[in-house]
Amino acid sequence: MTAHAMRQTLSGYAQLTRLSNLPTCVTNVLTGSAIALTNEPTQPPPWALVTLAICVVALLYTAGMAMNDAVDAASDAHTRPTRPIPTGQVSLRSATLFSVTAFLAAMALLSTRGVGPLVTVAMLAAAIVGYNLTHKRFAWSAVLMGLCRGLVYLTAATVVSPTRLWETGAVAWIFAGVLTGYAIAVTLLARGEHTAEAPSGRWLAVVLPLWVLAPAVVVCPYHLLLALLTATVLVAWLIRGARLIYQQPPRTVPAVHAWLAGYCLIDAYFLSLLGRPVLAGVAMGCFMMTIWAQRRVAGT
Repeated sequence: MTAHAMRQTLSGYAQLTRLSNLPTCVTNVLTGSAIALTNEPTQPPPWALVTLAICVVALLYTAGMAMNDAVDAASDAHTRPTRPIPTGQVSLRSATLFSVTAFLAAMALLSTRGVGPLVTVAMLAAAIVGYNLTHKRFAWSAVLMGLCRGLVYLTAATVVSPTRLWETGAVAWIFAGVLTGYAIAVTLLARGEHTAEAPSGRWLAVVLPLWVLAPAVVVCPYHLLLALLTATVLVAWLIRGARLIYQQPPRTVPAVHAWLAGYCLIDAYFLSLLGRPVLAGVAMGCFMMTIWAQRRVAGT
C-alpha cells in the first residue's frame, strides 16, 4: 500500500469512527470515575483503572460509530455520499469487522473486573446496538442514545469501584440522568441535520442551559468559584448552539458540533461540583481538543 493510500485509509477510519468526538468520551469517564469517589473528594482516582475504563469506552464508542455507518451504508449512498463507505475509503465488510472486533475487545478487557462492570458494559453495548438498528425508523430511539451517554458514567464508576457506586446516594443517578436527557435532546435536534429544514423541537436548545445546571440544586459544590466559572462557560457555549439553530436558514450541523463538544464542558462543570479541579481542567482541555479536531474530522 502506498503512503497516499495509507493516508486515505486512515482518514476514512477517522471519519468512520467520528474520532474528533473521542475526547468527550474521555471526560465522561473522568466524571464517572469521580462519581465513584463522591464521598472521598481528596482521594486521587486509581489511574490504572481509569485508563482501563477509558480504553473500554473508547472501543465501544468507535465500535458504535462504525456500526452506525455500516447499518446506514445504503441510505448514506444517496443522502451522504461523502461518508467513508460510499466513497470506498472503507469497505462495508471492513467497517463491520472493525465494529465487531472493537465490541469484543471491550468485553475482553473487563473480563477480570467482576460481574458489576460487565453488566454495565453489556447494557451500554446493548443501547449502542439498539440505537443503530432503530434510529432511522423510530424517533424514540433518541432515548437509547441518551442511555449510551448516561451509562458511560455508570460504567466508569463500576470499573473504578464496583461497590462504591451504590454508596454515592443520588449523585450518580442525578448526573447520569442529566447527561442522558442532554444526549436525548441533542439527538432529536440533530435529526435531519443535513437538510435545510429547521428541527421541529428547536425549543429544546433553549431549555438545555437550564437542564445541565440542575444538579447544583441538590449537589453542593466543593469549589464554588470554579463551579461558577465552568457553569458560565457551559451556558455561554450552549446559548451559542441555540443561536445557530435559530438562524435563517438554521445552521444545524455547526450547532450539533457545538453540542457534542459541550459534553466536555458538562463534565468540567460536574467535576467542579464534585471537588475535582484538576480533572475539570483536563475536561476543559478536552473541550478545546474536540473543537480543534472537529475542524479536521466531521463530528457527525
